[in-house]
Amino acid sequence: MTSWLLAVLSCLTLVALASGQAILSVPSVFPTITAAITAANNGDIVEVAPGTYVETDISFQGKAITVRSTMGPTMTVIDAQMGARCVLFQSGETSASRLTGFTLTNGLVGGGNSTIPRSGGAIRCFGASPMIKDCNFEANAARSDPTSDGGYGGAVALFSGSMPVFRSCRFSGNQAGNAGASATTGGWGGAVYVDALSTGTFEDCTFDANRAGFGMPCVSPFGCPPGAGSGEMASGGNGGAVAAEGVCTFVRCELTLNLAGAPSGGGFIYPGGSGGSGGAVYLASGTFLDCTFSGNFSNSGASGDPYGGSGGRGGAICATSTTVATTITRCEFRNNTSGNGGAGYNVTGPAGRGGAVFLNAGQVTGCTFAFNQAGVGYSFGGCVSGLGAAVWTAGTVTSSTFFGNQAAPCPGPPPAYAVAGASSMTNCIVWNNPSGEIEPGITTSYCVVSGGAPPGAGNVSADPMFRDPATADLRLLPGSPAIDTGDPATIVLVGAIDLEGDPRLIGQGIDIGADEFCLLGNGGDLAVESEVNGGGNRTICSKLAQPGDTVALDVFSPLASMTGQPVSIAFQAFVSSLPPTTGFLIPTLHVDPNAVILIPFQAFPNNGVTVTTTVPLALTGMTLRVQAFGAGTSGPAISGAHEIVVP
Repeated sequence: MTSWLLAVLSCLTLVALASGQAILSVPSVFPTITAAITAANNGDIVEVAPGTYVETDISFQGKAITVRSTMGPTMTVIDAQMGARCVLFQSGETSASRLTGFTLTNGLVGGGNSTIPRSGGAIRCFGASPMIKDCNFEANAARSDPTSDGGYGGAVALFSGSMPVFRSCRFSGNQAGNAGASATTGGWGGAVYVDALSTGTFEDCTFDANRAGFGMPCVSPFGCPPGAGSGEMASGGNGGAVAAEGVCTFVRCELTLNLAGAPSGGGFIYPGGSGGSGGAVYLASGTFLDCTFSGNFSNSGASGDPYGGSGGRGGAICATSTTVATTITRCEFRNNTSGNGGAGYNVTGPAGRGGAVFLNAGQVTGCTFAFNQAGVGYSFGGCVSGLGAAVWTAGTVTSSTFFGNQAAPCPGPPPAYAVAGASSMTNCIVWNNPSGEIEPGITTSYCVVSGGAPPGAGNVSADPMFRDPATADLRLLPGSPAIDTGDPATIVLVGAIDLEGDPRLIGQGIDIGADEFCLLGNGGDLAVESEVNGGGNRTICSKLAQPGDTVALDVFSPLASMTGQPVSIAFQAFVSSLPPTTGFLIPTLHVDPNAVILIPFQAFPNNGVTVTTTVPLALTGMTLRVQAFGAGTSGPAISGAHEIVVP
């Protein structure tokens, strides 16, 4: 009777939508997700109500269907209970096969001497390219047996030409597990592993607290150094979040507190194992656009005899290909670390390279690096500084900003340098990096560098005037020597933007560093700058002023002509498409630059002031007109009128 009723209900569901796609409901009609998929046809939707579904190895069976939750991932969970994987794509699925709105947790795979059995704790794709959207991957693991290398892809593994897209997904607390007693590698991809024939695309995803695991336990008959856990030449894990032997693309992703795990410790008769590589991402080559990396760690090498293990490479990213370029564009790197080299009883373990980025070939463009650290190399008789406290690359670095990056201290030279190995640096700010700025021999031009300008056209050594460097706010203040002083030969493409989304070219020339000076307001408030004794009008960043927003106009004089006499600022704003008489006029304001500046003025460098008002109406376009006058309400103009247009 129950079987007959279920069949009738299923038919009714399908008949009701016979003219189009059918919706198969779980659990109201089908008791499990697998049962609904089995009954589905191409184009159908399997719709899953809130709840926890204890299922393993759910297969899409090659069908072009959508499996989606009705209430999102926090309410809808696939729990494998550490028994197997959660979901399989292995029958040629394409982007028409979609998984949307689930938490996949407690998937566990392990054992076997080949890669595939111990890969992809939550999802494995084999020759499949599904679309996976709005899913959370939490506490999944891929582990090895006692005689094997570590697991591959704690949450996801891609094989044999798979090309899935992950959109708005979160990967948290996943692990590619510990290696066994005769292993050589700890683990690959705490969250995701991609083989050499596959590609992974990640858009608007977050990766936090994932780990590529550890080397094997120490087997030295003489004991191991404290904290080492290992054996002969075993290395730490690669790619705390993602490890790819092929190509990956990351767009608008955040990667935080991921760890490429500890190596083996060689003890007293074995060489120490190398540290992890790519605290967040280890890959052959790829693309990173508008991503943020913070607090990721490629672990230290282990001690050993005759030599210590190598330190970690790339606290955030390690890209290994020497022939295929990796591009890193408009990304932020904060507090990432590549670990120390292990102590060698006779030979120093090589130091860490690239506190944030280790890049064999490619380009770093429009990025910021703050408070990253490259580990040192040790021996029991000495210490060698790391290379590239922020970046080690054989490629190029352009329009980027470096502040506060350092190597762990070694007494005496050589310094570690914030940037090492690069073939060239252009339009960069490299300022106050404690263990050195730019490695000698790098071709440098149009850069702002502390401690003295290096040889090269356009290089200067003057305070770049960051907004708040202590909090890694490396935007420029008015009057910065980096404004409009970049390489005049720089080609700026139409529509190009900086790290904040402002136009990459504002004013007479491109700015040096990652920030194109434009905004000084808070949040969505609008702010612009103008030189009272400069010339011409300016078009600034496209921002929409809303009622109640504060409009701030920074007025400053690079020639310091605002000193010595009171200055009046006339400030007018009006809709660009209408005549000025329809706008609103702010009463003329008076300020004495040598006196205490009162509200609504705020002091800025170079005797600048900020004039503020409140927008009384929504503006689709706005022109700000400013003119400086001498003392008194009718004093003579001491600058031309400037119109700053907000499209």
